[in-house]
Amino acid sequence: MKKKRTIDRRINVADISDFSGLDEEDIIEFGAYFEKLPLRLSCCGITHPTPYYRIKRPVVRMYILEYVESGKGYIEINGKTLTVKAGDVYFLKPGEVCEYYPDPTDPYKKKWVNFASEIVGEIVKSYGLSGTVYDGVDISDLFDELFALESVSTSNADIYVDASDVILRMLMRLAKSVQGKRKASVSALKIRQILHYSVDKPVTIEEIAADLLTSPENVIKTFKESYGRPPYRYLMDLRIDYAKSLLENDDLSIKEISERFCFSDAYYFSNYFKKRVGVSPTRYRKDKKN
Repeated sequence: MKKKRTIDRRINVADISDFSGLDEEDIIEFGAYFEKLPLRLSCCGITHPTPYYRIKRPVVRMYILEYVESGKGYIEINGKTLTVKAGDVYFLKPGEVCEYYPDPTDPYKKKWVNFASEIVGEIVKSYGLSGTVYDGVDISDLFDELFALESVSTSNADIYVDASDVILRMLMRLAKSVQGKRKASVSALKIRQILHYSVDKPVTIEEIAADLLTSPENVIKTFKESYGRPPYRYLMDLRIDYAKSLLENDDLSIKEISERFCFSDAYYFSNYFKKRVGVSPTRYRKDKKN
């Protein structure tokens, strides 16, 4: 593995506002980063921090997946402080605000990878990977596979399939850990069934609660425990997924699509769609049909 002075490499990294406590780390940097590939490696490596190591990211720009091999550390993210220890994985996502550092008496050693992707967001949503810390998920062997790709090439174009395979297997291990800890209850499954039935029909939490003979608060709590999202957010994401399909495969107007999926008007639908997808419905349709 290549070794570089980390402090030199990171001076111009846009999403780091503060970096300290480290002179060197083992790094592999991947070229051709801006190729139009669904998953693109930026860099990966092994960090041996001092007790004073600290990274602050005002806004995370890409996906960051880190495995703690030994020691202990902390992550301050979105106003919360989380603890990580040997055998844990933490997964940082674009748009998050975070700062992370080792325990001063038992500083961690970690393996990590930074990557950008247009497809991982759907994986995060579908498999409930919205959390940050995953206890006891050993992906050290997969990092070793990733590091070994340096012997083939450090170009995304050359190792894309193999690198994507390793990253996706890392994410699936996280997904299995989530699935094992959060079995969907019968009530949560019933709520999910109602939501899917209501994708093109108006429905309220109060109506779902009345149907299940429980309270609205319990409906929200039960569903979120099993699926990682409140039911309203799940339903809205479902409607956006159906709307994307119609935009790609049908000639219905934006107004007609908004009405079909129970948005109050086309303006609200367009704003919500852009917030969730990153582009307007009109732009999305144009990009998919070109």
